[in-house]
Amino acid sequence: EMVHEEGDRRLGAALRALRVSTDGSLTLNQSTAVLEAYMASFVLGVEMEDLQSSSMLELVQEVPEQYPTWPATQDFLQEVQAEVVENSSMLSLQDLSQVVAAVDERYGRWQSHECRALKAELLQIEEHPRTGRVRLSDFYSMALKGGQWQFSESSSYLRQIGALDETDPQSLRVVVPNYILGFSNCIAASSYYMVCCINECDAHMERLETVLQADQATVEDILVTLNQTVAPSLERRLSDIADHHGGMVPLHGRLFAQWLHHLHPHECPYPHMSGTTSPLRPEVFEQEMGLPAEASEEEMIQHVEAAQWRAAPTHEEGMCSNMWSMEEELIDPAAHGLMRFLQNEHSQAFGTQRLAAALAALCLFSAFRSTLAATKGEAGRRWQSDLGGLHSDGAAVYSV
Repeated sequence: EMVHEEGDRRLGAALRALRVSTDGSLTLNQSTAVLEAYMASFVLGVEMEDLQSSSMLELVQEVPEQYPTWPATQDFLQEVQAEVVENSSMLSLQDLSQVVAAVDERYGRWQSHECRALKAELLQIEEHPRTGRVRLSDFYSMALKGGQWQFSESSSYLRQIGALDETDPQSLRVVVPNYILGFSNCIAASSYYMVCCINECDAHMERLETVLQADQATVEDILVTLNQTVAPSLERRLSDIADHHGGMVPLHGRLFAQWLHHLHPHECPYPHMSGTTSPLRPEVFEQEMGLPAEASEEEMIQHVEAAQWRAAPTHEEGMCSNMWSMEEELIDPAAHGLMRFLQNEHSQAFGTQRLAAALAALCLFSAFRSTLAATKGEAGRRWQSDLGGLHSDGAAVYSV
């Protein structure tokens, strides 16, 4: 309900900014203009309350430059409008409100294709097959020469969010799944939530959890459940994890997440030790760190010009990089179970009154997790993973 009310306020602001009368019905052209203005503010995270008509028109005109998939977004709006108000040449304010509500509810599912497209672009320039890594120089070349404005985050920001592989200081690399999941690829769709890319590694974890029905397992059980070819180097690493824990592999720990990253480098993010990275939104990063989240053209050119062809990495066969350490951090199973519950609740509740309850439960979970962190066991620090997202049919929704 809160999300729908906010949508109506944003819709009202769009109507006022475009000076469209709310007394009568709107033509299809008028409703299309209003919906596009609404969506422009939605994807760019712009508050419309105080926007004048001229500013609103400028905003809509600038969207294609800042948001390359805008034409597809326009098609999405037209499809939703056609489904909600079938065969209607005139729309009432109530009709428009229903269209906006449908857009808000469906956008997360629809937006997931943008995440897949972004990932596909990066994997086209993957440095070596199945490493899940792109040279920073190639990353910036896509922005400079390929017109992919998305690939312009500064090295300091990439480091902050844990998307930078610095094992070779002479050739920095972007870690694809960490980058895709970064806040710079989220859309600040509301004051209540952001729409982000889904963590594709969840599917692998859910399969393991469903079959094993436990929070720890033997090496043999894990390999049988995976039912796929695993490189000898990765089998040894999995045995090392089991030895570290007295014969069993905790499924909800940093070491196993690290193992999954090397097994599925395109889907599973590399798990940094807690406290070494901080997933800040770009504007928050700039405010708190005093550094730019976006690289200047000069910085990008410097990396591109300094780049030289380098031989394949010398890491073991089957490993996607030298980013491996035996530092462990564990997630409390109870906390992990609560987050799974919230994810399931949200998949049913998104866009309804139950969203408020889900968000309230998330706040309760945050306090609960803080209490857990304050009572660390002898095994060391508990791993604070990026489980803050609520997933909704192909998108991750983070409360803000």
